[in-house]
Amino acid sequence: MFRKTVNTLAVLFLFSSLAQANQALSPEEQTKQNEFRKAYGAPGKLDRVEAVKKLEGCTHPSTIGMLQTVISSDTAVEVKTAAFRIISTVPATDPGLSTMLVQLFNSLKFSDFDTHLAFASEMRNSEFKYAVFEALSDYGAHLRYPDLVSGNVQTNSPGIGGGDPNVAIRKLRAEFEKYLKVFNTVTHADITIQDKTAPALLKKWWQENQQKIVAADKELIEKYKQEEADRKKKEKDAAGGTKDQPAGKEAAAKDPAKEKEPPAAADPLKLGAKKDKKPTKDDE
Repeated sequence: MFRKTVNTLAVLFLFSSLAQANQALSPEEQTKQNEFRKAYGAPGKLDRVEAVKKLEGCTHPSTIGMLQTVISSDTAVEVKTAAFRIISTVPATDPGLSTMLVQLFNSLKFSDFDTHLAFASEMRNSEFKYAVFEALSDYGAHLRYPDLVSGNVQTNSPGIGGGDPNVAIRKLRAEFEKYLKVFNTVTHADITIQDKTAPALLKKWWQENQQKIVAADKELIEKYKQEEADRKKKEKDAAGGTKDQPAGKEAAAKDPAKEKEPPAAADPLKLGAKKDKKPTKDDE
């Protein structure tokens, strides 16, 4: 049975930048959301696709939630795919986005081949690959590529409408061929079809490459962490210097060389001191 789960490693990687609930919604994105709401009520699927496209470039969590609702509720593959495509292109610096894409992919009914195929193609947009490649190989391994029935085919044999069984078999084979083409494109695999064991090759490919892929994702995580640290340091330096090296007047005020200089001797003339008096009789 096809498992709708996300690998533990992918979950451990989930430090999603999409989870910033307090992120401010810009006026521009608010306008796009309003335009989407007005246009999405159209009955035609192409009109709804255009409505979804109004949210292109949006990244706020509330917009992502709207797109997720479209995917779960709309009945048209084209509309679902338009929403999925926008989510897949949201900038991400950790595997949170790829995990979300996999969850949406796995939430589809297994029999919904057309939507799986469309989503699989759009997952090429994810920079983080581990969760994506695992899900694609898992789904593909559960597809079938049966041998054609040869010899005399009885019209009462199992098949579509009790007719030629090769009709149904050819449909299954065509679906797998389409899926394998997308799989090879997204994963850069080079799997070819030899016989009915072909679907199992996707799982084998994953088992042979998963360590390399998880290492690449970890390296990408460290890259973005370092870039974020560098950015924060640069902002801090620009704002007021670091703890060890204050900026501007503060640096001059705390100059150790100046702090060690002895105070200048007081000048009595400048301080307004009186001249020495002549001794009086009382003083004697």
